[in-house]
Amino acid sequence: MSALLGKRFPKTLHEYLMREYDLPPDNLPCQLDKFVEILDTVFGVPASSTIGWAIARNFYSKIGLRFVENENFRLQDYLEQAKKIVLIYDQK
Repeated sequence: MSALLGKRFPKTLHEYLMREYDLPPDNLPCQLDKFVEILDTVFGVPASSTIGWAIARNFYSKIGLRFVENENFRLQDYLEQAKKIVLIYDQK
């Protein structure tokens, strides 16, 4: 994501979320809907979708999954899809 918005963006975003919304980075996975809602409010839906796409792409890379873009997906959709893929893989 740093390539998209700069190297300091993740740290600045985490600080902003803590200061303005009392949302620590460790709680983001548990409050994903709130996080996306904040992104929508702060950046607008098109930019929020792009940021979510970048987060999802980075996440897929870190867990070793091939990222396939879907124009109808938001961050939550990508993460839900990754969860299903991992669960299916673990059952094999």
